[in-house]
Amino acid sequence: MGDRLNVEFKFSDDKSIHLYAHWAGSRILSSSSTVDGRKNLSEALEIASTRLGDKTYYTRIIISQLIGQDWSGQLSWGIAPYYIDSENVDVVVDMTKDFSHMLKDAKTWFVKVGDKTTWLNKDTDYGAVL
Repeated sequence: MGDRLNVEFKFSDDKSIHLYAHWAGSRILSSSSTVDGRKNLSEALEIASTRLGDKTYYTRIIISQLIGQDWSGQLSWGIAPYYIDSENVDVVVDMTKDFSHMLKDAKTWFVKVGDKTTWLNKDTDYGAVL
């Protein structure tokens, strides 16, 4: 039950942070714009792109944008150094792959969706891929 999604923020081969969304999976992956102050993944990546040079800030900004006004709530979201729901490992924001490329082009991000790993351009790819 729910609309679950795990987003892994991969810092290295053995270090990741995982954001678990219990009721927001479809919205996070949607190509639709902001809902109730919460951004979808495409919007969050765009906002965070100003801090691509600092992976910690980059990750925190994305997580903040996805959670939006739900920060004070006690339900729906979890953050851990492991997968929170092993059945739903859905999206990986992989910062181990050619991060210098990400710095050169702030409109392009390396993202893994399910078994597919690719560079995504926020202007053209999100509606089709996510």
